[in-house]
Amino acid sequence: MNSVETVRKFIHENPRIARDVIARLFNDDDETKNEILHDWRLWARPEQQFNISDLYTAILLLCGRGWGKSHWLSNAIVDDALSAPNRRLLLMAADYNNLKKVNFLGDSGIINTINPNLEYEFNKVDLTLTFANGSQIVSYSAEAYDKTRGSQFHNAYLDELAAWQYAVEGLEAARLVLRLGSNPRMFIATTPRPTPVIKQLAVDERTLVVKGLTADNYFLPPSYLEELRRTLTDRMFRQECLAEILDDNPYALWQMAQIDRDRVSKAPELRRIVVAIDPAVTSNEESDETGIVVMGIGYDNKGYVLEDCSMSAATPDQWAKRAIEAYYKWGADRIVAEVNQGGDMVETVIRNADRSMPPVRKVRATKGKELRAEPIAAFYERGEVCHVGRHDLLERQMTEWNPTSKGRSPDRIDALVWAATELMTKPQATASVSYG
Repeated sequence: MNSVETVRKFIHENPRIARDVIARLFNDDDETKNEILHDWRLWARPEQQFNISDLYTAILLLCGRGWGKSHWLSNAIVDDALSAPNRRLLLMAADYNNLKKVNFLGDSGIINTINPNLEYEFNKVDLTLTFANGSQIVSYSAEAYDKTRGSQFHNAYLDELAAWQYAVEGLEAARLVLRLGSNPRMFIATTPRPTPVIKQLAVDERTLVVKGLTADNYFLPPSYLEELRRTLTDRMFRQECLAEILDDNPYALWQMAQIDRDRVSKAPELRRIVVAIDPAVTSNEESDETGIVVMGIGYDNKGYVLEDCSMSAATPDQWAKRAIEAYYKWGADRIVAEVNQGGDMVETVIRNADRSMPPVRKVRATKGKELRAEPIAAFYERGEVCHVGRHDLLERQMTEWNPTSKGRSPDRIDALVWAATELMTKPQATASVSYG
């Protein structure tokens, strides 16, 4: 066994201590240490290494959370750039913030993955990385997919496609700029959220689908998977950790197909906007979330979900501040707050956070969550509620919540229901109402 294989064998037999051992062993030889710590051939797990036939135009890493998708993408794009001079490579992610904080500067990002011994120049504003051999990694936000016009690339690397607000347009934009070389391809890494785009890619005969489970990554501490198994619902565990593309939950009141069908990129002129709050009773890590949802109604009498500002483990002062910020940001005319648990405390907290006291409608639930939610779900079925952009955590809760099961309170849904009830129904039909 040669020295390279010996090092590789040690790494994969001792995955959680190998990096520290190597760093200490070569502490006085930075060049050798960097060569080992940043050599993807040594660290890639067997399932992360695969051959790609010329038949494929897209490689889809459909893998669970923690499998190492971002790390794979970072190493693959760097290796591609170094494979020949003057390569032009496209990197796209959901937005500029993700590109910078995850794909370039994150723990698994390019800057932390690349060998420091290499010569390169990184433009932190344009998020462009240029190598000594003339190759370039050029990044674009999927939110600004139209800015790719006029560009051309050898390959494209797309991260977390499931989180893109404009997935269809962004994917098409990436395809259109692959004009260099003899066989340009897209490399796509994403969790398997059941969006139409991902479903279509997964069954396309020109796509190589690489499936991976969270449990495949033996570099992760065992407690990570155990925590996900404990905190996620069975369906979410199957999606997030077992990498299954799931059909809609038959027990849920909302279906993703309905939400996607009526999704819009921009709301029309709105005649009313409200901020709805479903406050948590406590503020520790085990507490329910505080649901905060901003919604408006247009002159077309359709509801428009504008923002999900919900918070976890928030104190009353924190959620009140967040709600008031949303109130002014969106020019809302009222805050709608459930007071079942807190009574007058809710209004007092809001008043203390803003002495000008935005108008507050206090609502008290007199029916169960399912009965309150059903009329709002019916609006969705009829296409009378549109989501402006993506609201992933809210939409996940909407399409996962099983009204017949006993689980954590769906606080984002509760806030959505209160907002829609205020705007689209007669509140007296589902709650007793009083004004602050």
